[in-house]
Amino acid sequence: CKLVAVTIADTGDGRAARLWIFEDQTEMRALQSRALDRERLALKGEMAGEIAHELNNYLAVLMGNVELLPMFLGNSLPANAQKSLDSIQHALSQVAIFTESLLRSRHPAGQLTEINLNEFLENQIAFLRPQKRLKKAVVQTKWGQGIPVFECDASGLQQVFYNLLLNSADSLASGGPEHHTIYVTTRFDQANSSVELIVEDDGPGIASDVQSRMFKERVSTKQTGHGFGLLTIGRIIQEHSGTITPGTRDGGGARFVIRLPIHPATS
Repeated sequence: CKLVAVTIADTGDGRAARLWIFEDQTEMRALQSRALDRERLALKGEMAGEIAHELNNYLAVLMGNVELLPMFLGNSLPANAQKSLDSIQHALSQVAIFTESLLRSRHPAGQLTEINLNEFLENQIAFLRPQKRLKKAVVQTKWGQGIPVFECDASGLQQVFYNLLLNSADSLASGGPEHHTIYVTTRFDQANSSVELIVEDDGPGIASDVQSRMFKERVSTKQTGHGFGLLTIGRIIQEHSGTITPGTRDGGGARFVIRLPIHPATS
């Protein structure tokens, strides 16, 4: 609120007066705040574009060398090594799509592809299992029966699964020297034409007040976390017209239930 005092000239009767004006500046301050927010976002967008441009340069070098490796090694390349190279190439191509979207200041458009959910997740687990972040985790799977092949944004679903699995692994890393378990379960709800993907762990779990804010705002249970991963998960699930529900596993630990409506492939 702005207060202005205006002295009124003597009218001749020996009395003086003063006019007080109160100006409510709430709306003006709000407009100024929104303008500053837009400037900050614009600056962040420029910074993201510059970072993406530099990343693209490094990606070009990496992708080029990965493509040349089979030529250099010839027939001596083991089958497992070729599979790892294929995974690296795929991961680099996904990063390239992401950096290109940063240059265009938008999220990459999801490309619908047909997947067998159980096989898809099994491949993702096989790719992630050798990583150091999973050294204390044993991944147990329980695949649902009768899940049809369906269309989805496979890259987006991969990003969701990576985030959830690695977040669980990070939460287990500080739980002592013994191994912990991450549980991955799929189910098919034929009556509602939907599929469930459940990721659980036997770690410390997530506080209920944090659960209520997850996927809606930037929250993180890690000291070095920034919360962007959870927001990305929420956005991708929303783009699939699905839901993700955080909770607590029976016996303790974190639990995430993803429900996706599916449209079986016609071919």
